[in-house]
Amino acid sequence: MSTIGATAQTIETSEELLARVAGGMSLAADLSRADAILYRLEGERARIIDQARPHSVPPVWRDEVVGSVVPLEPSGPGARALQRRLRATAAASLAQGNMVRIIYPVLMADGEPVGLLAFDRTLIQEERQRHRARAFRDAIVLLQEMAARGHILGAHGLTPFGEHDGLLVVDRGLIVQYVSGVATSLYNRAGFMYPLPDLPLDQLPTKDSDLAQRAMAQGFCIQEVEERAEGQYWVKKAIPLYGTREPVRTWRRFLQAPLPSPVLVGAIITIHDETEERRRARELKLKTDMLLELQHRVRNSLQTITALLRIQARRAESAETRAALQEAVNRIMNVAAVHEFLFDPNERRVNLRALTERLVELSRPLVPPPLEIQFHVEGGDIFIDGQRATPAALVISELILNAVEHAFGGQEKGNVWIRLSQVGNQVKVEIQDDGQGAPQGFAPDMGLALVNTLTRDGLQGDFSIVNDPQGGAIATVEFSPQFARRNGA
Repeated sequence: MSTIGATAQTIETSEELLARVAGGMSLAADLSRADAILYRLEGERARIIDQARPHSVPPVWRDEVVGSVVPLEPSGPGARALQRRLRATAAASLAQGNMVRIIYPVLMADGEPVGLLAFDRTLIQEERQRHRARAFRDAIVLLQEMAARGHILGAHGLTPFGEHDGLLVVDRGLIVQYVSGVATSLYNRAGFMYPLPDLPLDQLPTKDSDLAQRAMAQGFCIQEVEERAEGQYWVKKAIPLYGTREPVRTWRRFLQAPLPSPVLVGAIITIHDETEERRRARELKLKTDMLLELQHRVRNSLQTITALLRIQARRAESAETRAALQEAVNRIMNVAAVHEFLFDPNERRVNLRALTERLVELSRPLVPPPLEIQFHVEGGDIFIDGQRATPAALVISELILNAVEHAFGGQEKGNVWIRLSQVGNQVKVEIQDDGQGAPQGFAPDMGLALVNTLTRDGLQGDFSIVNDPQGGAIATVEFSPQFARRNGA
């Protein structure tokens, strides 16, 4: 029988041992279907220095407990584990709520205790554990003992063990001792219909035997992906087991005499079928690539339309026609700016502050000389749904353009403030200028009529424009950052 590798024997200090224990806690918690809590002894008390929540079942401890300090009760399982140098189980009267605790002493090579490793399991999981096969229960005890000794090596490179993963337990001769129901189903779907218990691992039409042999020879946990001929992808892990007894079925375990020190006695093999996950990932990548290509073509099309309109504007003889074409170019460029923010198909929200700053940059060239306008964007980051982005961009752009064209008649300089704020579920955009204000009884031009329509129908919000008593005008748009259908439509 091979003993634990030299790497596991090089622990010299208590901190090294506790770090090694912590490295195997997550794997042990997943397979034990229990929370793992690591304590460092500090005189008559113990401090929690690490915890691992299981991925295979809901955790017992939902809150972070690292840093907590607890006294070592003389009659508690921790004190018993330290006195006996063996694992202890909390009696039902000592269980906290619906929890059962198994606790192991963490001992240096000379037997000096430096910590405690506890596994906390719900009463439901404890009852299920009691009804599992003996070989499985033995394997979990071996794994927990290995964790407490710091002998689970290479676990940091493993993906978590999930609720729907399969599991096998083999002895040191690579004879199958236990197969979970999930693993049986996976092998049946792969075309292997024979009973697996007591079967040599090398008779399976898989690479399980090779994987287990390498893990047992190296003394390290190993993970690899096996691509099956049936088009399946199995992620497999092999965890060598060391202990004083082999994990064997039923009556065979009573024929074993315990060994004086831990040696290699078997392995655990876990199987995760990621075939469906890979299929979904391929489909998502295909859709993403198609969407990116569509976005690219839309952007190119908008650039082409803009170029054609500019050519038409240069050829136009009427100043009014040129102005109308320039306004159309500006609106198209604003739509293109929104597409830049929505170019990432995984991004479903748009930063309104960043979008507004981009729209201001697009508006600067539209200021007719010799007029000089200073633009000021105020407010923090506000995120809105992608469906809100296009109408919001057009509204802000039209209001900026309206201020540029109409607010500063006869002035040489001016200011435009764009203020963004959010209170509760309402976004407020204010665009204020220090120009001459709106004349009495003014009629909204095409731009403001468009703003009113986009605010009402596109943003489902409200629009108003008033004169500031101190000069200039203030246009206000209010809307919800999330898209919602009205009247249940």
